[in-house]
Amino acid sequence: YKHDASACIVIDGQLISYAEEERFCKTKHAIGKLPICSILHCLNNANITINDIDLISTSWIPDKYYPDIVKEVLSNPAIYCRKKIPVINFAHHTSHLAAAYYTSGYDRALLISVDGSGENISTTIAFAEGKEITVKRSFEASQSLGYFYTGVGIYLGFDMWDEGKLMGLASYGEAKYEFPIKLTSDGYEVDIPHVSVENITNT
Repeated sequence: YKHDASACIVIDGQLISYAEEERFCKTKHAIGKLPICSILHCLNNANITINDIDLISTSWIPDKYYPDIVKEVLSNPAIYCRKKIPVINFAHHTSHLAAAYYTSGYDRALLISVDGSGENISTTIAFAEGKEITVKRSFEASQSLGYFYTGVGIYLGFDMWDEGKLMGLASYGEAKYEFPIKLTSDGYEVDIPHVSVENITNT
């Protein structure tokens, strides 16, 4: 419901199919869309139906605004699910860490996930060994480097979701300013007043 809706199917540990909803709805980032077409595409590629699925997982913990999002997807007439499928909701940053670690080929690693926010967390540091991932430290959205980066982009005249353009241009520039990010003994601090992405967008 937020952005970049997508779906994938994994069978016996192997990724079978993956798709992003924007490819079907033709709206960049598919903001506010459910991944209905993505799910149907993946099911078709795997030559199965939704009723063959054993487990559903999400890459975030549903909040008070979207408590029954999986139920809403499964109740869509195009999906037509006839059975109750178990659902596991993984924290957003845990999903980022797992995606990087379990596909890396390493059996031991230090993991860092940095983005805007997920469940009010913006940065997570973890240690992984074998199949286990242990979170060591998390930073709340008020310390979001991702939101700070978004704010800089908007200040420079870019639109929301244009961070990739700014990232690409950065390699052509030279550092001239000290940014208000301070390293501390237990992490970092963003020394600016807390401003939500919504407020940045509206100013």
